[in-house]
Amino acid sequence: MKRLSVVQQFALRSLAFVVVMALILGLAITVAVRDLFASVAARTALATADTIVTHAVGTTDLSKFPIPAQLREDLSAISGGDLKDAGITAVKLWNTDGVLLYSSEGQGEGRAFSDHPSLRAALEGETKVEVEPKERLENSAQLAEVGSLIEVYAPLMRNGEIVGVFEIYQDYTLVEQAINRFLVLMWSIILLGSVPAYFLQLTLVKRTADELTNVKGALAEVHRRLRDSMEDIELHSVGTLQALVSAVDAKDSYTARHSIAVTDYAVAIARRLGLTDEQVRDVERAGLLHDVGKIGTPESILLKPGKLTEAEFDVMAEHSAMGGHIVETVPFLAGLMPVVRGHHERWDGSGYPDGLAGERIPLLARVLTVADAFDAMTSERPYRTPIPVEAARAELLRCAGSQFDPTVVQALFAALDAGEVTVVVHDTMTRPRREKAVIGSN
Repeated sequence: MKRLSVVQQFALRSLAFVVVMALILGLAITVAVRDLFASVAARTALATADTIVTHAVGTTDLSKFPIPAQLREDLSAISGGDLKDAGITAVKLWNTDGVLLYSSEGQGEGRAFSDHPSLRAALEGETKVEVEPKERLENSAQLAEVGSLIEVYAPLMRNGEIVGVFEIYQDYTLVEQAINRFLVLMWSIILLGSVPAYFLQLTLVKRTADELTNVKGALAEVHRRLRDSMEDIELHSVGTLQALVSAVDAKDSYTARHSIAVTDYAVAIARRLGLTDEQVRDVERAGLLHDVGKIGTPESILLKPGKLTEAEFDVMAEHSAMGGHIVETVPFLAGLMPVVRGHHERWDGSGYPDGLAGERIPLLARVLTVADAFDAMTSERPYRTPIPVEAARAELLRCAGSQFDPTVVQALFAALDAGEVTVVVHDTMTRPRREKAVIGSN
């Protein structure tokens, strides 16, 4: 079988990458919107139960069916008034025996549904949210009326005790429609934007083959190390990380190589400091993701060959806070937020974004700061050439106690001197190469 040319391989892989990334983004957006809507619905139910319904129920005994006529009238007025205006299509009230005392739809009252998992959880004090549940006897009327919906079960409290459960139904159709509209828009943007760029890149692929190979190798190593360091995390979590890192690397191919080098230095420092295996693992993940906030930095600033203006620097400086926010939104990465956010803080308190000083800066963030600075000085950047290793070492030593934690700086020197990590030499157009560090003691 004839081997595909470089151009053909690039064409096929680029097309596959666009499709896969679109699917990943679509899934992530769908899950995020659904979770957000479910969270809002849960808060609405709690607020309603704690105010409107609790006030309406008062001291009424909910242990028996039927409930008093006055309470029924009050609940009907509530469900047909403000709650309906807020998009709540139905309201139900249950007692602690799982008996349906009231339904604004008038269906199923007096029957016991004590085997319902969400109802049992609410009776134990937990607010439960169900999105698009399967049709059951107690919700068939609502599903028939609005199609897909969201159900929220909230405990009804009186004097610190659970006296029943308050349930609301909200129309989920609008959320589904919004998700579908966004996915259509996203696909349209991808197609309209990628087709001309796609053909333009094909004409340049031979001249940039080395760079593409370099980026592909760097991305593969990032993905491999992320996968190896998170064997205990579900596979969809690794996909989330890959999407985040790939999104940044698509803007600046330097970032992947830089992230790997920073991670190597940071891990060596952490081991020299005698940190735990868990801390070493955390600093490795944080190193690979520390620049993920650059996804929001314009390429005109990110790749500018000259010195940044003050305004441009302010925009660039936002990436550490943005990166912290991004990792905080991913449940299994949330603990890394202070590390990613704080990797540009300074020992003397003059850093950003929070102006932390000394040991108020998280230890792993201080480790990343030194690793990041060392690789930045010894690597070719769009705006300058690298400086010799000895000069970089002297600069770290000069700034120890002002910009850097002196203990962390000494740990890096010790790791380099012991050969526990090698200096990474890479530029913007050639494959990264490693040299054995020739560094004397300072």
